[in-house]
Amino acid sequence: MNNYKESRILLLSFFIIGMSDLAGLYIGLEHLWPWLVFGVFLMLTGVSFFPRIVRALGSDEGYDLTVKSGLRLLDNIWISMLVLGCFLYTGSEVSLFTGLPVLLGERYGMHEYSMLITLGLLFVPILIGRLLFPLIQVLIKPRTFLLFSSLAAFSGLIMLILGAKIVVFAGIVVAGFGFANIFRILYSFAINHLPEKKHEINFLVLVSALGGAILPPLMTLMAFAAETTLGFAVPLFAIMYILLLTVITKALEVGS
Repeated sequence: MNNYKESRILLLSFFIIGMSDLAGLYIGLEHLWPWLVFGVFLMLTGVSFFPRIVRALGSDEGYDLTVKSGLRLLDNIWISMLVLGCFLYTGSEVSLFTGLPVLLGERYGMHEYSMLITLGLLFVPILIGRLLFPLIQVLIKPRTFLLFSSLAAFSGLIMLILGAKIVVFAGIVVAGFGFANIFRILYSFAINHLPEKKHEINFLVLVSALGGAILPPLMTLMAFAAETTLGFAVPLFAIMYILLLTVITKALEVGS
């Protein structure tokens, strides 16, 4: 994770996730069709431009990266599981930005301030957590860091689903700190596991950032079928998968 080019790939991924977060804030759970349009747009953009971006930012001279060569790496089960973790993480984060304003408005009548509260209690902890990453990674092993982050994200989601008002607010903050560095850690695991395939991994990680356009529609469908709170089962189950990855990385001795 000390490679400057890989850091730029990571920053580009965070930019895509951030744009999806903003889209989630404004689209919300009321309509499904905007997410379908947004998802198709991101997928077409990704297939068209991501290979060129990876070649420009992370490839060695003369290295030919194509969509086919990038997707072929998914034959490696461990890489595919880590990339799936990045994909589910992205969808979970965007789902929170999508569902929280609706939840705060419906449950507590905070319709006018729900977006500001979401930004203050969720976005700010995520930002602080990412800024603190260089310090934390010196003090804690990566796998332990992933475990703590996943447990914090999972606990925060449980708190905002089941808790009283003050517990919900605390849960949002806890989830924010938990979500802050999961993507970065999974990316580093994948790079360290197969460093000779870093260009293909960079491509797959960028594609996984499209998860922000896939999970929120599922959350919307669940909210339509039952209630808004039930929609949070989507990011909850996604984080449960990432918790499972901590066990898998232990077995593989990845990131230890």
